[in-house]
Amino acid sequence: MSEYDVPNIEELSLYVGYTVYAEKTGDENDTYFTLYHVLSNEKFDDIDIEFDWNEDDEEGLKKMFPKLWEMYGVKPIEW
Repeated sequence: MSEYDVPNIEELSLYVGYTVYAEKTGDENDTYFTLYHVLSNEKFDDIDIEFDWNEDDEEGLKKMFPKLWEMYGVKPIEW
């Protein structure tokens, strides 16, 4: 296992905090993350990203992301 296989503690704690917040308040929107950035004084840009590839096109994904495909193509990460 390499250092890249382990998530940063900040990412993990933010995820856990959001999960608890969403369960307690029923708020599934980005309210938690907005509140987090306001309270932490971090700059926050709400950028809407659109992906222009077909997730079902395995050959196309293999060509676009060869290193990721090598690591996760056969066994994708389950969300």
